[in-house]
Amino acid sequence: MIELGKKVEGRLLEIPQEVALSLESTKGKIYQLRIETEGFINEDEVVNTLISGLESFGAKVLWIKVDSPVVEVQVEGSPFAWSAVLPWISPAMSIIGVVVILIALYSVIAAVPGWAWGLLVLGIGLLFFSPYVGEVIGEGKT
Repeated sequence: MIELGKKVEGRLLEIPQEVALSLESTKGKIYQLRIETEGFINEDEVVNTLISGLESFGAKVLWIKVDSPVVEVQVEGSPFAWSAVLPWISPAMSIIGVVVILIALYSVIAAVPGWAWGLLVLGIGLLFFSPYVGEVIGEGKT
């Protein structure tokens, strides 16, 4: 779990998604986003991506908490439309997911010693080519 900044306490007012997408944020007001992801996420990458992405829209990130699979962010508003920000979050999470899968795959491949890969290739070779070798040897005896 990663938590950066200071959370602004207070009562939250939930805005329905249909209304939220049509609103623009107001400078000085504080908004909290709750994002639920599926599966494992790389917390450091999520923090860096969200902070840089939201700040590029002019929003000041006050607090962010990443506790896989939930990400919570508090931002101070600026004059931008939420409809421009919210669709951007999902593709960013997808890209981070692909990166995490590639890193995990590399870690698994790097952890297996070379002799094990050699045995795997040898076993597959014997599995596929041994019937043909038997036929060739059998033809030579007749």
